[in-house]
Amino acid sequence: MDKNTSISEIIVYAILSCLGFTRTGSPSIDKEAKVFPKGTYKKASSAIDVKANKLPFHRERGWKNNAGIYRGYFRCRFGAFKGEIEERANEEYKFYILNPPTEVLIGAHKACFTSTGNGRFHIHFGINSNNLDSGIMAVERLLSQSLQRR
Repeated sequence: MDKNTSISEIIVYAILSCLGFTRTGSPSIDKEAKVFPKGTYKKASSAIDVKANKLPFHRERGWKNNAGIYRGYFRCRFGAFKGEIEERANEEYKFYILNPPTEVLIGAHKACFTSTGNGRFHIHFGINSNNLDSGIMAVERLLSQSLQRR
């Protein structure tokens, strides 16, 4: 890098370098883009071996099953919220959240929540989740969407 290289160029080069790319041509800056340096990049020949986690998502997230009731936390970048999931016949699940944030109860998804008393809310899905893991992911996505609008 020469003296005239801007901070944004350095950041982009650093990110590309971390991803395994190397610069193969002389850089030039597109004045329209203002941030992304032009140049030729190639992927380094070394491969990174990434192994999938063999645990189911709910176990990876720490959900525990006790007599057909799973207890754990729905997590998103805005926090973790206590939840319960009842396992029904035919692998059907009923999802509950305890003391959800107000934004969820007054936001675009408010119709998805029905109070069962004592701060416990049943979570309805447009299409029932017959899969524990995808149901947890759906609730976490819903929480993120609702809390993002704070």
